[in-house]
Amino acid sequence: MLIGRIYLLLLFLVIFHVVEGYSYVYVYEVTTADRRFQTASKLSPDTFLLSHGGKDLIKELKIVKVYADKDFKKALKEFKLENENVNVLLPKKAPDDRSINPYTWWR
Repeated sequence: MLIGRIYLLLLFLVIFHVVEGYSYVYVYEVTTADRRFQTASKLSPDTFLLSHGGKDLIKELKIVKVYADKDFKKALKEFKLENENVNVLLPKKAPDDRSINPYTWWR
């Protein structure tokens, strides 16, 4: 009897965790070594990161906005992701490592 109640409680917690994990639509800004883009997904940030290459491939993962599960089409429309679910952005500018006086080293 006690084992049955524990089993039902664990089953309920697992179902609740799975439903809770996929109850949002995330709009991400993904930065790789050579690309930066926006995309929408129902995957949580940790799951998205692990299923798309992890830290080896994705250098930065930023959550732009979170919607309810039923608003997936709204998220696609608002961020103009309807056609391919990707919106290519300009790459981030690398810091300029040139010094102000470039030829002072040989003087």
